[in-house]
Amino acid sequence: MRTLSLIIIISEKTMIHTQPPFPRTLLCVLLLTSPFAIAESKTPAKTDTAKEMPEMTVTDKASPAEMTTKEKYQLPATTESVTAKQIDNTINAMNAEDTVKYLPSIQVRKRYVGDTNAPVGWRTSGTGLSARGLIYADGIQLSSLLGNNNGNTGSPRWNMVSPNEIERVDVMYGPFSAMYSGNSIGGVIEMTTKMPEKFEASADIKTTWQTFGFYGKNKTYDSQEYAFNLGDKMKDFSWR
Repeated sequence: MRTLSLIIIISEKTMIHTQPPFPRTLLCVLLLTSPFAIAESKTPAKTDTAKEMPEMTVTDKASPAEMTTKEKYQLPATTESVTAKQIDNTINAMNAEDTVKYLPSIQVRKRYVGDTNAPVGWRTSGTGLSARGLIYADGIQLSSLLGNNNGNTGSPRWNMVSPNEIERVDVMYGPFSAMYSGNSIGGVIEMTTKMPEKFEASADIKTTWQTFGFYGKNKTYDSQEYAFNLGDKMKDFSWR
């Protein structure tokens, strides 16, 4: 907005008087303020320099150990996770099922080391309903849905995975029938194993003693565990 000020100077030499002359010099100053302002608007020139960029795709590679199952599948539910570092520092894991024994709302009925009848109890179902929970290792089902915990046929095959090769464990509290089968009404345990980046070899030996005294019997029971791991990576192929 601009304001134009107009100054008019009138002298007696340039005027014809029919009345007594004005003073020698008449100076009239008229200031035209906002009511009489002349507005000038400028419309910026159209300089549309926007260009259509080509389609761009950004990808990233994330290790399964760095991503929880909840993040991987965008699950709107409660999940718990434990990593290999936490297992080494806080859990005395003799078997794979020991990795989840400190997580909330879950129970593994393990009576002794190497128990082949160690079903999982959830907050929605007990250990007598082992078919209501699913256990996986790298996407391979370890849980047995036969017998529903009647004998050794109804418990998960925990011995298929050594605790030394576990990278992380994710527990999803069910049901997840949209993603898994209807047997996930109790929950799902997903174990992710380590993938070697170079040649590696390790050995592990554990032993335990347990004293039992009941009904006049007093004995000490012992158990041992022997583990040996060997793995390597050849270009894009890893094996263990």
